[in-house]
Amino acid sequence: MTANEFWNIIETAHQHSDGDQDTQMETLETALEELEPADLIEFQNFFNEAHTNSYRANLWGAGFLMNGGCSDDGFDYFRGWVIAQGRSVFEAALENPDSLADVIPEDAEADFEFENEDILNLAGRAWEAKTGLESEEFYAQVKTYRYEQDKLGDLELWSTDGDADAQKCPAIYPKLWAKFGW
Repeated sequence: MTANEFWNIIETAHQHSDGDQDTQMETLETALEELEPADLIEFQNFFNEAHTNSYRANLWGAGFLMNGGCSDDGFDYFRGWVIAQGRSVFEAALENPDSLADVIPEDAEADFEFENEDILNLAGRAWEAKTGLESEEFYAQVKTYRYEQDKLGDLELWSTDGDADAQKCPAIYPKLWAKFGW
């Protein structure tokens, strides 16, 4: 599997979902179950690499603003949501997280969560279904990626003080602030 094939699988599922995340994950899981076990491992490797590369303070800030707060786990799920939007959205978000304002569904309700926990383990579940083996055997074969310090930025930028953090948002994320500002 190549990076292009990985992103094609993600984007095809996204296109067939009409913006419904549950439908996208069902479509993606079905597509993954059709892959060979070695390709599922490679799919997870590409996912892990993208997920690790997106661990950045400025993206965390966007997740904080879009979700009205963003814990460590919430940031994992937010990055899953960003990846699920496809390659161009993902790459634009790494370059400028404020670009995510351009992909917010028009009909997103106030309680919409920009999180996708399911995508984190879809390949493992598909591997279990395909092989009948436990997921521990799958994850033992998957690469682990390390965060690059120079991409982390100032993770202290986003604290647990929502009021102080919100004051930073209009200048850093003008388009997102216009949609989600408190």
